Amino acid sequence: MPGCGHGIVLWCLLRAAHAPEIHQDRRVVVAGIGCSSRLAGYVDACTLHTTHGRALAFATGLKLARPELAVVLLTGDGDGLSIGGGHLIPSTRRNVGIACIRFNSAVYGMTGGQVAPTTQAGWPASTAPTDTWSRPLTGARWCRGEAPSRPGAGRMTPLESGGNAEGSLRHEGFSYVEVLTDCPVYFRRYNRLGESADLLWSQKARFTEVGSVLAHK
Repeated sequence: MPGCGHGIVLWCLLRAAHAPEIHQDRRVVVAGIGCSSRLAGYVDACTLHTTHGRALAFATGLKLARPELAVVLLTGDGDGLSIGGGHLIPSTRRNVGIACIRFNSAVYGMTGGQVAPTTQAGWPASTAPTDTWSRPLTGARWCRGEAPSRPGAGRMTPLESGGNAEGSLRHEGFSYVEVLTDCPVYFRRYNRLGESADLLWSQKARFTEVGSVLAHK
């Protein structure tokens, strides 16, 4: 859909994945449940579609069993931070070589626009029609806090995801890239953020870079 950053990030990943030193048969894409996890179906590689919230556990087991594989994980708000949030910190501490790309839609975009762990305080959603009171979780900050000596974590918008996608795939150990892909169907409409394409530019206006992590103004 116009304004959805998922396709932009997938395009950047496909460009970064064409590194000549890694054969296509050695690339694996692991996905869970949600809008972002549907992207695995568009990739010509070995793919693993897992149960909700357990994508990191599957990816870790795969990498430990087959360390020669290049494992990329595609996950979202619920799959990666809500039901699957308990797997994130152990994965960071183990530092197993997985490139985790987490899509931040700011709401649960596949099931109706409900409040998610990533919904910013003061912004409405379908289950909070006036505003949201809780502070959003930031997986990139969790990862950097757990592994300050090997910071393979960053946060950016789809318009800045090209170089970060390549860096994530080349990083040794566990890497975590959180991409701000506000849902154009629900988040944009509830928060009156203009037309679908305007949503991409509004993300740059609402976030400012702090190191390799973007913080809300």
